[in-house]
Amino acid sequence: MELIVGTYGQRLILFELDAATFDVLGTGMFEAENTSYLALSPDKRYLFAVSESGESSGVYSFRVHPNDRLKPFPHGRIEKLSEIRGTSPDPCHLVYIQGYFNRCGDPDNGALLTADYSGGTVTVFPVRSGRIEGPSQVLRFEGSGPVPERQTASHIHQLIPCGNLLLAVDLGSDCIHVLRLFDGAVRPLCDGRLDRTLRLKRLFDIPAPAGSGPRHLVFDKGGSHFYVITELSNEILVYSTPDLAAAHDRPVLLQRLPVGDASFPEQAGGDIQLSPDGRH
Repeated sequence: MELIVGTYGQRLILFELDAATFDVLGTGMFEAENTSYLALSPDKRYLFAVSESGESSGVYSFRVHPNDRLKPFPHGRIEKLSEIRGTSPDPCHLVYIQGYFNRCGDPDNGALLTADYSGGTVTVFPVRSGRIEGPSQVLRFEGSGPVPERQTASHIHQLIPCGNLLLAVDLGSDCIHVLRLFDGAVRPLCDGRLDRTLRLKRLFDIPAPAGSGPRHLVFDKGGSHFYVITELSNEILVYSTPDLAAAHDRPVLLQRLPVGDASFPEQAGGDIQLSPDGRH
């Protein structure tokens, strides 16, 4: 079993673990600056990472070679393919969606979307054969909240694809933006596929309580509810989930559940996950 870790330092670290005991069997280090959130392509051939570095922020892509002890790789198990600098400041989350920005005869294409915390933006990058190209769209949000130390502007913290929609969690504006993923220019290719250019369009916002600072969300297994962890009020918000694409249906806030220990006011929620069976 392997674990790849972003360190906010100068390297990615790959840990090889014993699947039964979780003992570390080996490690590898690969140069990458201020990496935090990582994402693999569905076939696990490519690794994408954000670099949170203020005005010199960026994104990386890497090729992940199979673990074969008998076959050395001249660039290591994780080989850097591309690096884009000068993106919207401090991307902190990213998702990769296959099937966009296709080229004739090349199936390994898609779109990389980043949640840019300090920039208050969502950025779309074409990806071709694992290599990231310059941004094709930067969607900027304007907003604020009642906590002046943290909410003077929009701060996009997480992106969640949901069918042909994208949810963008905004800590700075106390809301979740609902965006539509749609095709821009579409043209046929020589191999029968379509070249689709991904574009984002704003639909509506799902409000969160003022000053709560929503950070991450997760859907339940049935898709009838989603749960939001808040960083500023330290709560879990429970929403019902109607048909988000319907014209008049909107999610409804059902519960606000405090989390953590009230005797430690400096604690803050950072992530939320469901257990594998979906019960916790």
